[in-house]
Amino acid sequence: MRDRSQLAATEKNIDWVAPEEIEAALADSVREGFTTTESEAVLAALNALGFSRATQNATVMVRDRLTSFVNRGVLTVSQARYELARYPKHETDDIGSAAR
Repeated sequence: MRDRSQLAATEKNIDWVAPEEIEAALADSVREGFTTTESEAVLAALNALGFSRATQNATVMVRDRLTSFVNRGVLTVSQARYELARYPKHETDDIGSAAR
């Protein structure tokens, strides 16, 4: 996962970030917080990627990856809080591989 915080604003574009890298940032943010709200996870992931502002486009992109994690069974949602699933639905969806 690359930290883009030192790049010029013109060199930072969430569209240029691979979905796997966004997922790695999300996995780290949820892991560090144990459980987290959607907005906390999104902001922490964007911050880890070096984005100081959560633009609408960036927020949508990260939320899409968060939804994908839930749909694949990597994360669970309970009372509007996200946490790592104990047993992902598929071996290939292992949170360890997503965070690398």
